[in-house]
Amino acid sequence: MSLKSSSLLIVDDDRLTTSLLEFVFSRQQMTVTALHDGQSASGYIESHDPVDVVLMEVLLPQVNGFELLEDMRRHPTWKDTKVVMLSAKESLADIQRAFALGADDYLVKPIDPQEVLARVGRFFMRRP
Repeated sequence: MSLKSSSLLIVDDDRLTTSLLEFVFSRQQMTVTALHDGQSASGYIESHDPVDVVLMEVLLPQVNGFELLEDMRRHPTWKDTKVVMLSAKESLADIQRAFALGADDYLVKPIDPQEVLARVGRFFMRRP
């Protein structure tokens, strides 16, 4: 599998970050869906097939990223979806909590879009 023709869900209330990530990943020919609050993301998870990767802010309105991550890991079809948490929360406790809940990666904002692309890209690398 490659980035091309893969699917990505971005959940972030910062519209500038969302737009930037949408641009970067769309240029890789990924199908990108962007949502701006936890409640919308929760509804999306319940009503759609899983995507290949989720980029998710921790601090979201209504339902936070940790709660969404817990919901995803309990969901029968979304439980194995790759999740990269994005946050200005840089405490070790928050990072440990994200990994304990099943995050695959954690990036502290401000983010470099090329670094995010590289980290997502590693999920699609073929292993011998």
